[in-house]
Amino acid sequence: MTRIESWLKKVAARDAARPRFDDALITDRGAGYAVYRLKFLSVRMLLRAALHLAEIVLFSSVFSMGFLAPVIIVRSLMALVVSLWWGGLEEMREEVRGAAEKKQWGTVRRVIDAWMSFGLLSGTGMAVLGTLIVLANVHEVYGLSVYNAYLIACFLRLGLDVIARTWHSGAFAIRRIYRPMWSLLLTDFFDVALVVALWTTLFVWGFSVSLLFVGILRFALLVFFVRRTYAESPIPPMRFFRMLPALVRLPARSVGRFFIHAAANLSSQIDTLLIMALVALSSSREDGFVLALTLYLLRPFMAAGYSWGRLFYFDFVLLKKRYGDFLRQRFLRFMKKTALAYGAVTALLGIAWTGWVLPLFMAAPPGNSIHRQMVTVAVLLLPFILVRSLFGLHQMQAFSFGRYGYLLRLTAASLLCIGPCVLLVEHPIALLLLLTVVIALLVVAFPAPGPQKPEIVRQHLSIPAWFAALRAVEGQVVAGVLRIDRRLVPVARVMGFLAKRFPGLRLARLDRNGLLFFGDASISSRELITASGGVLTHLNIVVPGVDAASAIPAMGDVWRSHFSCASAYCDGDSLIAAFSARFPDGDWLNVNRGKVKRRGREGVSPATVRRVLRTVSRADFSSLMRRFPAGNFDLSVFAPGGIPAVVFMIPSTVPVSERAAWAQVVHQAGVEASLIQPTTRRGPGVSA
Repeated sequence: MTRIESWLKKVAARDAARPRFDDALITDRGAGYAVYRLKFLSVRMLLRAALHLAEIVLFSSVFSMGFLAPVIIVRSLMALVVSLWWGGLEEMREEVRGAAEKKQWGTVRRVIDAWMSFGLLSGTGMAVLGTLIVLANVHEVYGLSVYNAYLIACFLRLGLDVIARTWHSGAFAIRRIYRPMWSLLLTDFFDVALVVALWTTLFVWGFSVSLLFVGILRFALLVFFVRRTYAESPIPPMRFFRMLPALVRLPARSVGRFFIHAAANLSSQIDTLLIMALVALSSSREDGFVLALTLYLLRPFMAAGYSWGRLFYFDFVLLKKRYGDFLRQRFLRFMKKTALAYGAVTALLGIAWTGWVLPLFMAAPPGNSIHRQMVTVAVLLLPFILVRSLFGLHQMQAFSFGRYGYLLRLTAASLLCIGPCVLLVEHPIALLLLLTVVIALLVVAFPAPGPQKPEIVRQHLSIPAWFAALRAVEGQVVAGVLRIDRRLVPVARVMGFLAKRFPGLRLARLDRNGLLFFGDASISSRELITASGGVLTHLNIVVPGVDAASAIPAMGDVWRSHFSCASAYCDGDSLIAAFSARFPDGDWLNVNRGKVKRRGREGVSPATVRRVLRTVSRADFSSLMRRFPAGNFDLSVFAPGGIPAVVFMIPSTVPVSERAAWAQVVHQAGVEASLIQPTTRRGPGVSA
């Protein structure tokens, strides 16, 4: 084996072992995928906590605690502006994704150029304007102070962050930006190490130097890896001389929506606004600054407890575009578990940090009043971060799905509820408990929305979905059987005629020339015959006009008489038992759990599981085809109510007649399950 072959084999093995989005979506490896996504954030959380601690300890060794308020406010303001800017760039990402889906790569390039010009002008303007304001307020006698230098460094770094976020969002709209771990942790490490290293030489001035140097380093690394991503994509290369002309073509509507997206993202920064408000009010409150200081020291843990959802932003976007509802609901349930688990982990790390690490570096030895208050606040952060994590999940889910009206309402409700609490309640412990309750109520009052889709009602359904739709009707219906002469007009064309003439009509293919139908009770036989163009060979209105509950048994008898018998199976468990006895070499897959049952031999690979469920999620169950070929397997899907619940995988070595017979059994079982029980999200007829 040559060196290049060995290297390619190692890369392939590493790529196969890496958890993927599909693992969390359609297999039982979701925990591994969550850990893979969140491990970098956890390390960065600890490094940023160390930076906050270094800032407070070193500043407080020179200045009194009261002088720390401007430092906390400035740092919080930087985080707030960068977050709002990232949210506003969702308009850019939507435009890029829309053009990329149509393969209009020239349009993608023009959109990115226009927004990059907007980002360059905005970032440069923020840096220059902020610097001029600081220089205009320099003391005439003492000259440039430490605070002045720190503020200038903050504004310059803010300008770089704005430009970098814009550059990053163009590529991130269509694919992930893969970066090695060292590039993510290097800047966070230097944030802390440079402050400590420069303390002996530059003293407090080292904060400004470190802040600016690390900002430039972070900007350079991000530009390098994003540029590599652009080079690997079909997007044409950037031409800087085209950027300013592209800005002229940036619609005013897009700029207006930029500010709407930014305002919608404001609700994700409730913690930052809370810290800034507490610092501003701390001068008039007893123990108010202790709470604000503790929250600032613990802000990396609080931020990680809710911003973790941003790491799954791209997954939510894929979920909105490519997958069906049953897979989407499964992934959202997995995200709720992740929110609670990771929120608990970050809260416990924050408690340990406050109880054991802070006393080693701050003038708050264990047992004194300040330390006791800090530990109490940290313990109360456990329920706070848990509800805040769920709150953050709702926000990121709504933001990724484009539900900006929901986010604006949520932002308004958050400010109206939390603002009075901060202004009226002065005791730190009572305030934190009250905020926990308020955010929990907001989580309950504003459930996470799904993707915003146009309301499209399918008229051509599978038999199980047809019965489920009939069960959901309120009022009286007319239902029956139509038979069409296929020699004159294709059945699909007749179905189109009927759907156009009767928008409320629901149709399902009973066989090659027969249709089940139901609709409003006002539909008459004469109207059906006229709309079909005279190609009907048989019309039988079984239910002339009764409520849906009474129509289901009658139409069920019609369907059973078509097969001359009723199905022996009507639930997933009995069907699975029959399948195991009939096909010892077959496998079955529970869609809700995403686990493949193995028969004492080597199990089906995760790649096969992904391929199987992709086939199921894209299959058209309204056709008469009951088998879906997928490589070396034939798939038969038990789908009561039209919702896939169990997928049976029969090897292609089994004779076709046996595979077709089993597919018919599964189809009949799905219809029987739809007749006897309502459809549920977990999949009817499948035991938990």
